[in-house]
Amino acid sequence: MKQNMSNEQRKEQFLIDNYVKWNEEGQYFRKKRNQLGLTLNRAAELLGTSSTRIRKFEIGEPISMANHLKKTYSLLIDHIELHAAILDLRENHKVGGH
Repeated sequence: MKQNMSNEQRKEQFLIDNYVKWNEEGQYFRKKRNQLGLTLNRAAELLGTSSTRIRKFEIGEPISMANHLKKTYSLLIDHIELHAAILDLRENHKVGGH
């Protein structure tokens, strides 16, 4: 069936086929960003991209190099969470008097 489709029709079908997945992924990243207290602008600054691109990614719109953004966004979240965990450990160590 896809062989009989024009390039424009294939593109449209690709967008339809992937919308739910992209939307769910975007919602996850938006939720994590908000939990970490990051503004859209700060996340964009840290990721070296525009806030518009981050917003589009978070609402499930197609963007160029989405997999690259997803991976770097994941690394940013991991970095922030790891940094917070280290600070918590240091603070707990001080409180314990060791």
